[in-house]
Order: sequence, then structure tokens, then C-alpha cells
Amino acid sequence: MFRRKKVDERREILLQAFYNLEDKLTSKLDPADAIVAFTATDDKTNKINTILVMGGHLAEENERILVIDANLRADELEEMKGYYNKRGFVDCLLGDYALDEVLVKENDNLHLLMTGRVADYEDMYLEPSAIKSFFDEAMVKYDYIFVNTKENIDIAEANVFCGLADKTVILTNEEATRTYLLEESVDQLESVGAKILGVVVTDYEYQSDELDDLFGGN
Repeated sequence: MFRRKKVDERREILLQAFYNLEDKLTSKLDPADAIVAFTATDDKTNKINTILVMGGHLAEENERILVIDANLRADELEEMKGYYNKRGFVDCLLGDYALDEVLVKENDNLHLLMTGRVADYEDMYLEPSAIKSFFDEAMVKYDYIFVNTKENIDIAEANVFCGLADKTVILTNEEATRTYLLEESVDQLESVGAKILGVVVTDYEYQSDELDDLFGGN
């Protein structure tokens, strides 16, 4: 019983922390910041789930959201949703597919775009101009486009996607903040002109005075 109460308290803390984080991120967006890329220092940040939850919350507020999985190496969104071998993002860019043909509609306001069949285009090159053009065309239908990318350190395409977005969010963990990883992630993003909106530490442990602030205390 006591263990269950402790688990429930932790869930409540994490949920409130997420809502506060979501509010801070969206409040920092300028009216023209519609395309937001999400990258990470490593694969232990629960990135794709964070993106989906945030997109879902905004969709509930009648914002039109498109979540694109631009991780060309892992198919994170396919894995989470169970849509395997589905056409998607790269098929729109390099194949003869329209966006409406490959969308997965979670509801009226939240639409998902899987990575697509990357292996079908192994001899082709993704042109930044084609990516930017795709983003511009998609923005006619959506209020926000959230772009999931591979962890960006030494991953060229992840940095390119972030550089083409209006803003970029870096997800990390406490260990990475104490090593070179976070600094290296930031340096590589800045080298391609990415505008960093903020850094999210996903395994942060709150102190008692911070919990008061989290829940609106003194």
C-alpha cells in the first residue's frame, strides 16, 4: 500500500513536471516557429513518447499537429505504434507519394508520418531544399510540425533536419550533462545553424523546494 502511494506520488510529480515543461516550451515559440525538431544526446531519453504526448495535448486544444519520424535509422514511431513497413516521410521526399496517401490519423487534429521505407532509396540523396519544400507545403495544413530525429552527435542527417527546423529541442539525461555529450550535441547543432529552444533533462530528480514551485507552492 505504501509503495503504491509512493509510485502514485512520483507519477503525479512527473506528470506535473511534463505539463510545466510543455508550457515553457510552447511559450518560448514565436508565432513563426511552427516546425520544431527534437533530438537527443543518446537513446535513453524516451524522446518519441515525449513528442507524442506533447502533440496529443496540443491537439486536444484544437491545434493541428503533424508528428514526423525523421529518424532514418531506427523507425521509432513505427515501433511505438506498430505500423511496420508503412510508407512515410522518405517516400514523400524521394518516391512518388503524396502526404495524404501515407498519413496515419490518430484523430482529427493529430496526424503521424512514419519514417518510410528508407532501404528503397539507398542510392539516392536527400536534398535539403526538398526537405524544406516539404515542410513548407505541409505547414499549409498544420499549426505545428514536430520532427523526431536520430540522436544528433555525428549523425549528419539529424543535424540537417534540426538546421532546417524553426527551433530545436535537445533531450538528454543527467549523466550526459556531466560529460562532453551535451556540449558536443549543442556544438554540432549550432554548426548547422540550428536554433536551440531548450534542453530537457528527462531523468531529473526534484528537490523538496523545487516540488513546491512545481505545484505552485511558496
